[in-house]
Amino acid sequence: MVIRKWQTYFMLVAIAGMIIILLTVGKTSDICKMHEELFHAHLTSGVVINKFLDKENHSFETVVIQEGDKSFTLLLVPDANDKDFEHIKVKDKITKNLNSFRFVVNGEYEFEFQIDCNYEH
Repeated sequence: MVIRKWQTYFMLVAIAGMIIILLTVGKTSDICKMHEELFHAHLTSGVVINKFLDKENHSFETVVIQEGDKSFTLLLVPDANDKDFEHIKVKDKITKNLNSFRFVVNGEYEFEFQIDCNYEH
């Protein structure tokens, strides 16, 4: 049995593709789990208490929101929410409706968290 060069390349590309798909599905699922409580929350007087670039976590743009005694961490998607991260400042007021990722900052600036998760209502 002779293995040709193109067959070897095809197998390597196929294996690499499967690894990438498996890693992506796992990360998306983890990100969805991390944000599920925030999705279901109704924020009426949330306040940004911290904002930073998490270099240890793939350089995610991170915003921490405090609502009463609860704290929510929002990991903004690179490229999709870049301008939103730049617009948000510490001490900004954040509001959002139940079962939504549409946020209002200081009653004037709106953005939608760009993530594709399916949550049960």
